[in-house]
Amino acid sequence: MDTDDTVEPLEVGLFALDRENRTLRGLLMPWGERSRLSISKTKPVRFDRGGLTIPRDPAAIGLNKMHDRFDWIGRAAELEDTPAGIVATFRVHDTPDGDAYLADPGNLRRLSPEVRGMRRNPDGSATAELVGAAVVDEGAFASAALFAIDRSDEDQDAGTDAGTDEDAGTDEDAGTDEDAGTDAGTDTPGTASAGTGTEPAEQSDENEEEENTVNDVPNTFAAGTSAAAKRGVTKGELFAIMSARLAGIATPDQIRRYAESRGVVDESALFALSDVPYDGVGGVGAGMGQPQWLGEVIASASYVPRFSDLFASADLTALAMAGWKWTTKPQGGPWAGNKAAIASNVPVLAPVTENAQRWAGGHDHAREHRDFNTPGYFESYYAAMTEDFFRWLDEDVVLTDMLAAATEVEADNPAGLTIGAAMSGLIDGAAEVIDAGLIPTFAVLPKAGWKSVLKTPNSDVLGYLNAALGLEAGTLDNAGFTIRGSSQVTNTIVGARSAARVFTLPGSPIRVEALDIAKGGIDTGLFGYGGLFVDNAAGIVEVTPYTP
Repeated sequence: MDTDDTVEPLEVGLFALDRENRTLRGLLMPWGERSRLSISKTKPVRFDRGGLTIPRDPAAIGLNKMHDRFDWIGRAAELEDTPAGIVATFRVHDTPDGDAYLADPGNLRRLSPEVRGMRRNPDGSATAELVGAAVVDEGAFASAALFAIDRSDEDQDAGTDAGTDEDAGTDEDAGTDEDAGTDAGTDTPGTASAGTGTEPAEQSDENEEEENTVNDVPNTFAAGTSAAAKRGVTKGELFAIMSARLAGIATPDQIRRYAESRGVVDESALFALSDVPYDGVGGVGAGMGQPQWLGEVIASASYVPRFSDLFASADLTALAMAGWKWTTKPQGGPWAGNKAAIASNVPVLAPVTENAQRWAGGHDHAREHRDFNTPGYFESYYAAMTEDFFRWLDEDVVLTDMLAAATEVEADNPAGLTIGAAMSGLIDGAAEVIDAGLIPTFAVLPKAGWKSVLKTPNSDVLGYLNAALGLEAGTLDNAGFTIRGSSQVTNTIVGARSAARVFTLPGSPIRVEALDIAKGGIDTGLFGYGGLFVDNAAGIVEVTPYTP
């Protein structure tokens, strides 16, 4: 065998692919080797021969990259149960991903098994079912690696004869080292034997298991004399390093040289970088991370009044609203002069009364919300209740009373008009308001009619409104006329702002709180008052559809 130092052995994790046959081969699961230390501090585990169930059909084992279940590059063609472990042959897929891997494997030169149903035994071994494999940069088992399929005889010798007597006899350092000859029979427990390159039987079980992590692995050098010599470590140095390592006083350089003598190229390969996901199974994010606090999540936009703002507003000072109005207004007439009698009539007035309506709501809260200052709880609660009050005022008070007070008129026949029935009815209602001596300022249309008006050409809208209302040319906003749609009305409503007033008790809704000491609660109540006072019913018109 050629022992020239220029001949480099095939190291763990370095391999040659059979690109022509699209095949790679390697040790997938070594028997009797402990898994590497994981950053999750999971207790290491080993699989003895027979402890891993292998599928009858090798094709059941897919090969992916870095355990990514969406990055497949091949499938097993053969799974061999050897004394060293499971040696797998994979065929790389004839795909762009497979081509890319064959062309440049990068640092993905180790094999890592995927198992399920793992059960641990008291002695540290485990049983499981093999379900997949991956090429990785660092695997759970130091010896699991890819190696050449069609190796030369020279490489075969370098990879398999590492600890044979022939090598031991021909290796210059191994055969002449004086320390090796004397230490072989005199080392105390815990040192290695020069003749075999293995550790003595007196070594503790723990150390024996540690030292068994890379033995009997294809294409690695056992801790024999030729292996040590090929890596520049004499037997004497090796024994000294092992003694220092077992005594816990080995230097980093000694540890590195020891690892190299055992066939491990990089000391960092002795430690696995286990996946610690952020979420999902085994994730730490859910337990350690803090969620971003968003406060109240608004399900919908705050309520915007649709009817209350169509009329003037005023402060409510009493629950009952009282006043009077002329039923027959004072009138005059033409006068002839020269002390002739002047015109006169009998004015008549009548009292007008209206009661404001009442609203209230309340809840019993756990006092922990205040004791622990639940962020934004009471602020959001009061905001929601305030919104409900103004919704009630808008829909249940103003709209209801407006419809009750409205004067009904029938729309003209819209046949033959290009503006459509909705726009025609709006103008009909506006005309009635004008007849009452008021200027129309708003119209509320059913949803379908409102959409029809919006789709009417702008010039037609302005033209008809200008003609009907006497408005100056310009946009509707400039004209001061509001058109709104609502699914809460069935007929068109046209009115004047001066026709009614919306009264509200200042500060409504008023907040009230009380402690429920017996139950450890906080009672809250809100009270509000409001009403619509119609000054001139003629200023509110409801236009019913034209009846042929």
